[in-house]
Parts: sequence; structure tokens; C-alpha cells
Amino acid sequence: MTTRTLVVLGLSLSTLSCGTSDAGEPVLDDTGSSGVGDATPDTIAETPPTCSGTVCAGVCVVGGCDFAVTSITAVVAGGGAQDWVSGGAFFTVKGQGFAKGMKLFLGDGRAPVRVIDATTATIQAPPGPQGSVDVRIELAGKKGSTKGAFAYRTGPIEGDLPWEKRTMAIPHADMPSVAVLHDGRALVSGGLSVIAPVTMTDRADLFSLESKDTIPAAGPMNTARWNHSTVTLLDGRAALIGASGVGASPCCNSLIVDLFDPKTNTFVKAKSAPTEAFQGPRAALLPDGRVLVLAYGSKSAHVFDPETETFTTVAGAPTIDYWQTGPGLQYLTRLRDGRVLIVTGLGQDAYTFDGDTSTFTKVGKGPKAGVDALLTLPDGRAIALGGVLSSGAISKASDAVELFDPATGSFTPAPYKLTAPRMASASALSRDGSVLVVGGATGEFPNPYGCGSTAPAEKATAAVDRVDPVAGTVSTFAALPEPNDYLVTATLVDGSVLVAGGGVCGASKPYPYLYFRKAPPLPK
Repeated sequence: MTTRTLVVLGLSLSTLSCGTSDAGEPVLDDTGSSGVGDATPDTIAETPPTCSGTVCAGVCVVGGCDFAVTSITAVVAGGGAQDWVSGGAFFTVKGQGFAKGMKLFLGDGRAPVRVIDATTATIQAPPGPQGSVDVRIELAGKKGSTKGAFAYRTGPIEGDLPWEKRTMAIPHADMPSVAVLHDGRALVSGGLSVIAPVTMTDRADLFSLESKDTIPAAGPMNTARWNHSTVTLLDGRAALIGASGVGASPCCNSLIVDLFDPKTNTFVKAKSAPTEAFQGPRAALLPDGRVLVLAYGSKSAHVFDPETETFTTVAGAPTIDYWQTGPGLQYLTRLRDGRVLIVTGLGQDAYTFDGDTSTFTKVGKGPKAGVDALLTLPDGRAIALGGVLSSGAISKASDAVELFDPATGSFTPAPYKLTAPRMASASALSRDGSVLVVGGATGEFPNPYGCGSTAPAEKATAAVDRVDPVAGTVSTFAALPEPNDYLVTATLVDGSVLVAGGGVCGASKPYPYLYFRKAPPLPK
């Protein structure tokens, strides 16, 4: 699962006054900092000049001070109350009247929230359109809105900057997993690194923006993993779910859930296991901080509660088969309204999941391909990119782009396509709201798949496409240093993009490095 986590440093809530949209906006330097940083207080010392509500701790609140947000600070040191339009950053929220069950919205986008106590919560920003927005909270019929308290920004992503290589402690090869942690580091774990005998790794690497290099995690996972999912939780840990892509494997235990602690760089086994093993799972963070999990062949969906480290089953989930033996290839994305969109692929039905009611709703047919990626855009739509088109004994790559409109509940083909068909590619939502489609294969392979034996026919590519869903354009972008497929991506705190893994089933030389593309400087 591709994780996109972004934050731009510097703008605090104190720079935004009530009744204005962009008052006090600082100029950002090429580090992403405004120069204000920690020197700026979290709340406004003086009364805002205009306020149609109540002034609470120096900010303008509609709804009264007993239920209000008074400050927002990025978890990454020095950060303030803003994010890229692609969202994903984690924030500490201060205020009054917080309690479990509280909903929090940045504009009209619902943010996952973890209430720590009556005055403190942690949130993750959803994607959102550029500009300043109100922060609204709701609980048991009460509402409070802090005016202009958060801002979405964009940054350039010029395509003429090269990708760099960074050597990892070990190869992660075919389909590892990557997630960006609260502190900004990227956790790359697992992967299928040898074809015969098939070998999956129980190791992980951590990539740091500061050092631009990786270090190994302090210890192994509690099982080897491949084609698993990693979700960064609101308490700062990361949950690693599932162990192998499909079928049984003697090396791995798909019932084990690892919890990575970034403070110790170690993995701890979760207290409880799911009721069934997860093969090739996909997972999404829900608005209440729990995690929705679906997997190949599972008879029901599962929800993981980080507070208790337990799983519960949820009825009504779509049945998802492995794409080589059936019609499905699932991907999940949390929409801006908090629901999770579920695509089973190859023209099968698409669904949404509502975490508040634990219900699935069929929303019509999904994309015609078994897609490579499913992402939520800043304007609220979802985009499905590339993937596999199966026809009898042959699977071919797809160049299709399809868009999901939450208002109509349906997918429609975009009026543009990728520059070439792609399967086994990876996609990242960039800090300007466009999508980078990275690597993949442009050829075909037989069904059932012969691991590694058809690599030449797959025609791995180094090409990268930039898809702009607002302008409706697709253009070529800076290419990878070499052809690569079966990889994963993440967008880092400054808007840089990380690509890890690659080489089908380990190929003949599992790649021992990752690619890293530094985000261009922000304009002065």
C-alpha cells in the first residue's frame, strides 16, 4: 500500500486571524520553513480585529469556548498549522471539551482523530484544495468552528531534477511496504528477495530526510513479509498487517501483526491476532483511528483497534479473489468525507465503507482494470491508474485513468491516458496535487503467472508519468535510473518522493537500494 505523508513547516495558527483567508502568510524558504517556527506562539496573544463568534485563547470560535480548537501544531518539530494539498501530515490539536467520538474537519474534509484528553488530540490531514479553511469539531450534537485555522499549500515539482540512489541494509525487492512515520522517516519493510527457493525478508530499513540515507531497524519483524500493508497510527506507531501475497508460505505467519515503535526502532507483536490469515491485505486508517483491513479470500472485513490491539470482523464486505485466479484486485483509499472507497478491480463492483456505522455500500462498477493505484485527490475525487487487463491466458498492462466522483458514486474514464500501458507500477500524490506514476511493466504475462520466468515479456520501464487531474493532462517526468517494477512509493514531509523495492519476484538481482527525488526549493 502506498502511503502519502506530507507537511510544510512553519505556519502556526497564530498567523491566521479571524475573518480573513490568508492574513499573515509568511514567505517559505527552500527548507519549507517560514522562519517563524518555534518562535511563534501556538495561540494569538491579542484579540482578532474582527470576529462574529467568540474569542477563545485569542482565536475566533463559532460555538463557544467550552468546545473549541485553540491551536494546531505539526508533529514534525517546528511545523505549524498547514499541509500540502495532498494531505497526510500529523498534527497535535489543542482546545477545550474534547472527548472520544469527536469528529474533526479541516474545511469539509474529515480528519482521522485520536482524543488523548479533554484538551489534546492528534489528527492526520486529509487532502484538500489550496487556501485557508475553518477547523470544525462535532460531538454529541455540539459544534465548534475555529475560523481560518488551517491552510493548504502547494509546491513545485519540476521534472528535470534527477532521482538519486540510496543503498539499504538489505534488498527489499518485490513488493515491500512503505509508510511515513510521525517523525518524517520512511519505514521500508519486508519484500520478496529470492525466486528459488522463494525467500521473504523479516527486516526493515528507515530512510531519513536529514541524512538522506537509510539505517536498519534495531530488530527483525516477528515474521517475514511480502505484499503486506503498513499503516501509520495516530499514536505514532506503525501497524504491519499480513505476511504473504497469496497462498500458504512456510516462511511466514499471516496471523501476526507487528507494531513498530519509532522511539526504539523495534517491532513488537500485537496482543491479539485476527481470526483469519491476511493474504495480500490492503488497509486504511479510519476517521476514529482504527484500521480497516481487507484481504484476498477473506470472508469478511476486519477492523483493528490500536487502543486494545484487537480485531473485530465486519459483515457485508465484498469477496475479493487473487487477480490471477478471480476477478478482484483490491485497493482502498479514504475519501475526504471519511468513507473508505474499495475497488475490487477488473470491472467488478466498487464499495464504500462507513466506519461510523460499520456498513458497506455498493456504489456501482469499479475500473475496468485491476488497478495499480487508487488515490484521493485534493478536490475530493478519487483516481485509479493503470494496472492489469486480463483476457484468458494472457494479462496485459492498462494505460487507463478512471475517476470516482463521490457525489454520483460512480467511476468514469478520464479524457486522457498514461503515456504507455503500466502494470506493477507505483503512484504518489505530489505536493501540487498531481500524481506521479512510477516505473512498472508495459508488456504482458501469462496466467497463471510464472514467478520471474516472464520478466523479459513484461518489459519493465524506467518511465515516470505526471498526471494532472485538474488540468486534464499527462506528461513525461524525470525517469528512474533504470527500469523497475513491483515497487512502492511514499511522499515525504518536504514533498520529496521515495521509491523502494522492485524486481519481479526478486528477479535475477534484487535491488539493494531505493530511489529518492529531492523536492525542488520553494519560491522565495
